[in-house]
Amino acid sequence: KHYVIEDQFEAAIYGIPLSSHYESDVDDVYRASAQQFIARHPVRSFIELPIRKILLFWFFDIYDEKTHSILYQLPLWPIILFSCVGMVVAYRRSLFRTPDHRSILILFAAQTIVMASYAVHARYRMNVDPFLIAYSAAGILWVGCRRQLPIGHRSDSEKSIEPISKSRII
Repeated sequence: KHYVIEDQFEAAIYGIPLSSHYESDVDDVYRASAQQFIARHPVRSFIELPIRKILLFWFFDIYDEKTHSILYQLPLWPIILFSCVGMVVAYRRSLFRTPDHRSILILFAAQTIVMASYAVHARYRMNVDPFLIAYSAAGILWVGCRRQLPIGHRSDSEKSIEPISKSRII
């Protein structure tokens, strides 16, 4: 169910005369309606809707029926899953102490907050997708290395995930 129904505004908007102030008058109608909604539903406005927006940003369009199919979501879930694994690996190796990784986390948080505050859609996630793909690659490498070795051993390819020190740069 959508919370904004055009029928609520139709009579008020069509009643506004066309003038040089038309757009600001239409904005006033929407603003008054939003304020009434917030006053009537404060929990829904400040808890439920932001959670829905965050889910919409990070996963898929929960309002569009075609996105509920497995084939539509298939490319997304491995990236999300392995990027979470890659971020856990980065955390366990203390990579978030480096400014590069911290700036990526700040980008994730800022992008989420901005998108949840304004217009939100999964397509706006493209700013953070390259970083998700990089973390998912690290997660895939970690999972692949773990499956080949007994517990407690580290391989050379697993060591290559660690950042390159400045002394090793030519």
